[in-house]
Amino acid sequence: MTLLYRLVGSRIRNSPTAAMMNAAFSNLKIDAVYENCIATSVEEAIKSITEAKVAGCNVTMPFKIPLARFAEPRDDAVKALLALNTVVRSRGKLLAFNTDVDGVLNSLKESSIKSAKNVCVMGSGGASRAFLYACHIIGCENATVLSRDKGTARISFPNLNNTGIRITFSGYEDIRGHFDVLFNGTPVGSIGIPTPRTLLKAVAKTDVFFDAVYFPVETELVMEARKQGVEVVYGHRMLLHQAVKAFSLFTGREAPKKVMERKLKERLNLT
Repeated sequence: MTLLYRLVGSRIRNSPTAAMMNAAFSNLKIDAVYENCIATSVEEAIKSITEAKVAGCNVTMPFKIPLARFAEPRDDAVKALLALNTVVRSRGKLLAFNTDVDGVLNSLKESSIKSAKNVCVMGSGGASRAFLYACHIIGCENATVLSRDKGTARISFPNLNNTGIRITFSGYEDIRGHFDVLFNGTPVGSIGIPTPRTLLKAVAKTDVFFDAVYFPVETELVMEARKQGVEVVYGHRMLLHQAVKAFSLFTGREAPKKVMERKLKERLNLT
């Protein structure tokens, strides 16, 4: 029987994830298909991951946090962040994982960064939580969270207080100091999402700019970072690394990373 996997999210029409996963299934001769499943509400997203015919899902904005309570946490990141991005059905149970953390760690390893002790995060959603958890793993000491609403951001990071990272909250206009890494965990820069002028100023205050947005590849923030001589970690690298880990969780097999990377670059016109 052909296994069915899905990407569940609200803005996924341009996502290359299905192309990557289907190329990997084909390469390893696995009888499975991966499809996009657009959800416009939490209720629709829940239905998409709980249908009995679905063997597993990747979950993206804006459902990483609300769907975490509908699956059993199977890694420390999900427990700490109350956010998932991968669901695996096993013996009738829905198991929750957060491979975004792997995506962040492996992307940073590809950069020249030697330290991530002082970081800045744009946004307070699932990607931002994963970034901070990954930075905790590699010894982060201080983090500034930028948000339009500092009160909402503060509520979004309750469990990270136990990591030892000192977290402060700031509005876009009140950025202070210089950072090892600035991470954009918001949809700012995606097609149709404008970039606030004040955020462009933040790019000059960091050694490395890491953008979770992968389409377009060259966002306005990325272009500003390159203009300022700031090293860039591109969003499609995080997308690739988290997908490679998710594929292994889905199948129990080592993912054909080169096949997935080639398909990803093809879909993003990077070849």
